[in-house]
Amino acid sequence: MGKYDSNVTEFNNSRKTLLNLMCLRVGKGRKSHDEYSKMSTEELEARIKQEDLAVIRDFCYHELLSDYKSSLRWFLRGLSARDAVKKTVVDNINVMLLIDSR
Repeated sequence: MGKYDSNVTEFNNSRKTLLNLMCLRVGKGRKSHDEYSKMSTEELEARIKQEDLAVIRDFCYHELLSDYKSSLRWFLRGLSARDAVKKTVVDNINVMLLIDSR
């Protein structure tokens, strides 16, 4: 694990709220990246057990590859499969709210 270690551990040990999900970040910068950020879908999937992949596939919008990949990355960073999908949804909502506010 890397920079996100303490954030994910803190989230996993806390009350799992939307606010806590929104606060999860990779690193400190606005455009932070980690080892998973540049991996292909196939590379990400190869690191995850089939039963966890099935959970992520069931809850992700299949037509949105970026959501699927984001969920895979958050799972590999230490979130449960369901929490990884929730994190992706929360991030998408934040983007939509930001766009609407402009």
